[in-house]
Amino acid sequence: MNFHIDLSNVLNTNSRIEQKIWRITIAVLVALTAINIITAKETFIRLVYASMLVLMLIAVIYYRRLSRNGQLFIRSDAQMLEYKLGYMRYAKQQLLWESVARVKFGPTYIRFFKRTGRRKTLKLGWLPYDTLLRIKQQLMAACDEQNIAYEVAEFRKG
Repeated sequence: MNFHIDLSNVLNTNSRIEQKIWRITIAVLVALTAINIITAKETFIRLVYASMLVLMLIAVIYYRRLSRNGQLFIRSDAQMLEYKLGYMRYAKQQLLWESVARVKFGPTYIRFFKRTGRRKTLKLGWLPYDTLLRIKQQLMAACDEQNIAYEVAEFRKG
């Protein structure tokens, strides 16, 4: 079963709030660093604080760009499951269907048991529940098509 689920825009629902948080973060960084520069008595210490401000601003801008331009997805075809679930991972992860012995669907994870005895777990607790259900349904259909056994783990309270 072929499917492609784009996860890039799943968490960008409150863009105005997100923009305000970024602006406040940058403003606080600039204000704290400016106070330290003004109160510092030596030129070297002022230079250190100014350098720290520049580095922090570069880091904030870099991670902001990563979160905006990252392509997160899960897709499958007859041969493999391919996914990218993190902004910091540049390489896509691939899992060949022929290497999977069984699959366990947990409340917020999907665990693949390989024929070699190794396991691969996708932690999906950060996704909205409807997206998580859609992914699970697509993967269950793919398991049925590939004749791979799967089980659904139930959530038990304490």
